[in-house]
Amino acid sequence: MLWKYILRCGFATVMGEKAGSLFRIPRSQWNPAELSSLLGPLQLRCTPMQQSEQSVLLFLYNPSLIRSIVSMQENMQFLSQLGYPNDSAPVLTHLLKKMNLEVSFPHEIGLFLGYPLKDVQGYMANHGHNSLYDGYWKVYHDVEGAKRQFARFDMCKQRCLEICSMGELHNALIYCHRKCDTQTHDALPDRQER
Repeated sequence: MLWKYILRCGFATVMGEKAGSLFRIPRSQWNPAELSSLLGPLQLRCTPMQQSEQSVLLFLYNPSLIRSIVSMQENMQFLSQLGYPNDSAPVLTHLLKKMNLEVSFPHEIGLFLGYPLKDVQGYMANHGHNSLYDGYWKVYHDVEGAKRQFARFDMCKQRCLEICSMGELHNALIYCHRKCDTQTHDALPDRQER
């Protein structure tokens, strides 16, 4: 039941509030065919980033939001300094290679998860310490903006849970996504594009 993990761990991405979500699933739940059938109608993608005998680390993402984030000049400059190509198309391939080749975790993945660049840079510069606030990520800049974003994520999570409690959970995945397209963005206050 892969869709349960997608809804539980990737709710903000399914609802369109977050560019990507990173989560582990048990190896026994890894089924690429089921994943393709679930995500096809949602125009979301999911890539295995790391695999072990026990689990698979998945990156669930919205390709158009990723392209938007990566194409921003300051983000592209940041990634370029870390060895990424200067073209938005192959950046995910480069990230995947880094995930599989490096001993340390490539913390720039926060950018692909939709975290603000200044928070990603702050995390990297401080080695995960000295944050101003901790929520869905560690905040090093604009605490109030992050708190508003976290509140939107909490609303998305609550909506997903409500929708899931109404009936057939497989269809809830599609319904959550469609609900997002028609209502969530207008209903959630202070939505700011990055």
